[in-house]
Parts: sequence; C-alpha cells; structure tokens
Amino acid sequence: EKCLNPNEDANFSNVCKQDKNGTFSVSSFTEYADDRYGDVMDDNLVPSYKKYSPSFYGDRIEEWFHYFDRKQILVLSYDEMKQNEQKFLQRIVSFMEINVDQSLIHGGTKRRNDLSTLSKATSPQCDTQKRLSDAFNFSNEKFYRLLEQHMGPDMEQRPFPHFKLSNCTKDEIIPKLNI
Repeated sequence: EKCLNPNEDANFSNVCKQDKNGTFSVSSFTEYADDRYGDVMDDNLVPSYKKYSPSFYGDRIEEWFHYFDRKQILVLSYDEMKQNEQKFLQRIVSFMEINVDQSLIHGGTKRRNDLSTLSKATSPQCDTQKRLSDAFNFSNEKFYRLLEQHMGPDMEQRPFPHFKLSNCTKDEIIPKLNI
C-alpha cells in the first residue's frame, strides 16, 4: 500500500507513520495501537509517558483548570464536528467573540480522508476498541467528572457527550468509577 500523506491517508484500516529517517510506512490501526498503547491496554499499567500524553484527557484538563480560568477553555466534541459541523464552528466563533461571514460557517471545513474504498474501515477492530476503551476509561471518566464540576463557557455542550463506541462494544457495560 502506498502512503501519500500521513494526515490525509490515516483511517482505521491503515495508519501512515514516518520514521526518524523520513520514510513513510503503513501499518494497521491495531498495530499502531499496540505499538503506542500496548502496555496500557494489556496490563492496565500507567505508562511512564502518561504525564505527557495528550490521550489521557482527564489528567490534561485537570492541569489546564489549575492554570486557566475555566471560562477561557472551550472543550469541543469531535463527534459534534462530524455530525453538525455548522454548530461546532458556531461554538468556536462565539467563544472567540469574532464576527465571521456566515457563508464560512455554512461552507464548513476542508474534508480529509473522504475517499471511499472497500478496505477502509469505519471503526477499529472490536478487540482493539475494547482494549483501548478499558485502558482509557479511568481518565475519560475523570474528564467527564471535571467538566460537570467546573462549568465552562456558555457555548460549550452540556452535558458534554461521552465518547461513543462502535456497535461491537456499545452494548457492553463500562463500569462507572467513583473518583
């Protein structure tokens, strides 16, 4: 498989990676997830890089709330961007208190990775998704709790939507944590 642009070609079937020498290669999403988060997914260990990883949203948002007034932080949902891009963009414009020609809002953003191929998956494999969900559940629950406890700007979604899992895990009960 060829890898034209790592930002545009990545999907759940393939992840384009660039090594230290600048060479691009393609790996499956499962291979990528194992490489990046395997220790967390398999052993439920707290990785040494957790402190610096943007993937642990609960830890990141807690740190940001320490340094910034909550009204200065707008948390947005990727799912809303995909489902209702105009509303998503309007939240940003409102938060920034800027005047924007509404045609820009209605025009939306540039689409990436919108090629439809038979090999393109719409979600990660069920086993990988379950392992990632288990690995990040604690931090995600902390993230949701912090958003509920600290009211954000008026244009922020309330309640903030929880991450959606695909059909293979959505019916499973993910335990709520008492943090």
